[in-house]
This record gives sequence, structure tokens and C-alpha cells, in this order.
Amino acid sequence: IELEVSTEDRPGLLADVTQAIAGEGSNIRRIEARVEETKEAFVTVSLETSDLKQLEKIVGRIRAIPGVRDVVRKYNVAKAGEKT
Repeated sequence: IELEVSTEDRPGLLADVTQAIAGEGSNIRRIEARVEETKEAFVTVSLETSDLKQLEKIVGRIRAIPGVRDVVRKYNVAKAGEKT
């Protein structure tokens, strides 16, 4: 599963996102963070989930983080070594 989180840029934000994911027992496979000139930050995270219920809990926890504007599940994402 791959999620993209749009948020304000602030210290500790990446730690909050990873804690929300780990708090639901999910394993992060890959994570990337970037900040635009507008000071809007984007975190793209690839993670393992056991089922839809776990994913919904993770998304809910991330959305509850102060400064998070949106969480979007990305579809049609290639697995490691594959091309889309």
C-alpha cells in the first residue's frame, strides 16, 4: 500500500507519521519526504497492512496529526523492480 500525506512543514512531523503507522503494527517498506517552496510538505510512504481495517485505522491516525491536510491512497503503484 502506498499513501501520500500532504501537510504543513514542521519539526517532528515525519516522526509523528511514522509513530502513527507503527502504533497500528504496520511495517514501513519505504518513505520519502519533500518540501515545496510554498512550505507545503509531502510524505510518501509504502507500508504493509494486514487488511482494510488496519489501513483505515492508520489513515485515521495520520489524519489526526496536527498540520496534516490530506491522506491519499495511491493506486497502480509498481512493486519493487516492476514498471507501471
